[in-house]
Amino acid sequence: VAGLWLMVLGGMLPNPVGAQGQVLRVVMRLSPASHLPYRDFPLTLEDALVQRFTAYLQADLKIRTADDAREALSRLGESADMAALGTLPQADLQATALPGPAFLEIHPRVVYCAGNRRPDRLDSLKSASVRVGAGTWHEDLAHTAGLAPQIAHAGRDIPARLRDLVRTRTGYALGDQHELLLLQRVLPGLRPVLGFGENGQLRWWFADTPRGRRLRERAEDFFTDLRASGELDRLIDAHLAHVYDFNPGAAVTFMERVRKRLPRFLPLFREGAKRSGLDWHLLAAVAYQESHWDPKAVSPTGVRGLMMLTEDTAQQMAVDDRVHPGKSLHAGAAYLLRVKRKIPSRIPEPDRTWMMLAAYNLGFGHLEDARILAQRAGASPDRWLEVRPYLFRLDDPGCEQLKRGCYKGGEGAVYVRRIRNYLEALVWLDASGWLWEIPALAALRASDT
Repeated sequence: VAGLWLMVLGGMLPNPVGAQGQVLRVVMRLSPASHLPYRDFPLTLEDALVQRFTAYLQADLKIRTADDAREALSRLGESADMAALGTLPQADLQATALPGPAFLEIHPRVVYCAGNRRPDRLDSLKSASVRVGAGTWHEDLAHTAGLAPQIAHAGRDIPARLRDLVRTRTGYALGDQHELLLLQRVLPGLRPVLGFGENGQLRWWFADTPRGRRLRERAEDFFTDLRASGELDRLIDAHLAHVYDFNPGAAVTFMERVRKRLPRFLPLFREGAKRSGLDWHLLAAVAYQESHWDPKAVSPTGVRGLMMLTEDTAQQMAVDDRVHPGKSLHAGAAYLLRVKRKIPSRIPEPDRTWMMLAAYNLGFGHLEDARILAQRAGASPDRWLEVRPYLFRLDDPGCEQLKRGCYKGGEGAVYVRRIRNYLEALVWLDASGWLWEIPALAALRASDT
């Protein structure tokens, strides 16, 4: 009886799917391609889909993380109902679980480190060391190609293996293109090159139990609805399109600034987060985009400081010294909130945050002009993806007729895209622990405990 009661508390009884009080237990890899724990809204495609599916079931969500795909699938049926891995598991592991519907084509790639010899054909890899993630389909692909892959031991997932590649500057690795690009923002030495094997289909995996089979049926209905409405394509665009525009050269500078400048300003970003209620990663990402964390930065137009305040904004926020880091940061955070309050509260996250950032850059009036243009064209003025193209229309011929006049609104779209990349990079560095390996930040963290 006691054991049965513990199972009820843990949400492990096969309750009817969608029943009140149901807990959907999902195991995910900690990865920019699978799960990034973030306070305000989902940052990854997998996180967004899992949260949508949970709402579809009218359930509560409990996420557990696993070190690699093998560990994740071993938890199915015992402590997890489904696995969302952001990659494909090895073939023998696939046989232990029920596959859900495919929702994203993924492309395996050979990756090398900048400065190393670029492979020009797959045959050249047969005598090389090729790293693969533990329990992933990359191991199967390597064996099929006649390679002798360097298999990761348990707990050495794809991000860790790719980090090893960059640190040692030896050998090669296999990975999925979307995950490689996501990680390239913090591992700028990565260079995806050759296609490798056939493309795969990303999907969820369910426990081979009565409850797991019912969940898979509901997942099939869920994805059918998402496809029919076009929402699946919109989610893929929303969570992956900005990554393809990121410049590895910008990542080199960003990571250098993380090591050399972030330790000085992290306490300030945390303080700013406490005062404003905004997340510190977001404040840091905005400040990086504005000034590269240089409190003495000055633009050709005269904006200056950590948050690059204009004279007008500084006066509005009662800032008498724009190059003072604390005054600039707190004023910038307060101004972000002022802008956000003007944006209709009916707009859900993360759209409202992306619009807040665009308005911070362009001015609220120009964002409103873009939303009006979107609405006139039959698009939704409340969805960032549908408003974003109309930012580029703010300087089209005839723009003089707009309420706030002509403006190079495309700069606002680029601004938001860059901040999203910096935000996701900072959240990953924090969640993975890589951030806290920087000596100055490790010392800062130790002083907090």
